[in-house]
Amino acid sequence: MAAYAFSRFSFRLKNALNVFIISTQTVPPITLLIPYFGMVVAFGIFIFKAGYAQSELLFYFLMFVTFLGCWHLLRSPLGWRAIAIAAGTGVTAGFAQLTKAAMLPMTWA
Repeated sequence: MAAYAFSRFSFRLKNALNVFIISTQTVPPITLLIPYFGMVVAFGIFIFKAGYAQSELLFYFLMFVTFLGCWHLLRSPLGWRAIAIAAGTGVTAGFAQLTKAAMLPMTWA
């Protein structure tokens, strides 16, 4: 997709982006192994809490979707579509609370 955009369209910084993409593809992935290992060692304490952080991100994402649903309900006229949005918003909020409650035992460890 990017190749099509680079070949068909003209935009600012086209040459700079093209050079950046090509230069990042020329670096062999094995050369990044040592810096990645250094980052894992430096941030090792956060690796153990990665599962907890991912569930927290899921909770906050679902709460954001719930907020968007409520905001849309305030802006839309009442009808079957609004009822469906309200039901979906309620299910999303409930699922968000379940993901948060499922992770409470892990916080005590």
